[in-house]
Amino acid sequence: MWKMSVLLRKDLPRHYQAVQGGHAVAEILLQELESQKDGISQRKGWNNGTLVYLVVPDEPALLKWAAQLAGLGVFHAIWKEPDLSYQTTALAAVTDQPIFEDLSLF
Repeated sequence: MWKMSVLLRKDLPRHYQAVQGGHAVAEILLQELESQKDGISQRKGWNNGTLVYLVVPDEPALLKWAAQLAGLGVFHAIWKEPDLSYQTTALAAVTDQPIFEDLSLF
């Protein structure tokens, strides 16, 4: 089953986590729109279905996930928050693989 998983940094206040997750979702959808302009769809089977918010400890953990997803060819987008010196604060990914099963829910 295709899911959109949103990874949030646990070291940020909860109100930041929620907002940053929204930014990551918007970013992945914008990337999908751009790819469709080129006749490519990366969204695959996700059609506003299952959406889960998960937590990782901090920015290095989030960046490690981004690298792992890139290596697996998983469609994802990261969000870098301008108000936090462009730190990577959230990540959204669309996959049918159970790669996030060890992460805790938000």
